[in-house]
Amino acid sequence: PAHPTHPTMLDRRKSYKASGCQSGKVTKSTDSRQSLVPSRVTPPALPSQECKESVRKCFRVLDRSRDGSLDVHELTSLLQTLNPKIKHRELKMVFADMDKNKNDMIEIDEFISYLWTG
Repeated sequence: PAHPTHPTMLDRRKSYKASGCQSGKVTKSTDSRQSLVPSRVTPPALPSQECKESVRKCFRVLDRSRDGSLDVHELTSLLQTLNPKIKHRELKMVFADMDKNKNDMIEIDEFISYLWTG
């Protein structure tokens, strides 16, 4: 489960917009704890192959080191671009939530899983 000030919803909204995936429903957040996250996205139950491929393309752009994964610096760069007010502890929480196998790298499957399930 995402932390109340966790920027995951903003990430998802931006990711959907960037990838061209239009099947998610975007709604305005009224939760005062969501001050850093202006919108919520309800993603489709399962991503389509087309959506997955769009996310893979975005992931490859974010992977500046071209090693097939995102390190903490690459993810931090993305999150700070999306939300300049994000705090260091929130960055750490997002990274820890995404890094399911705890190898200090975000692989494409972890990235896709996080976008759809958080």
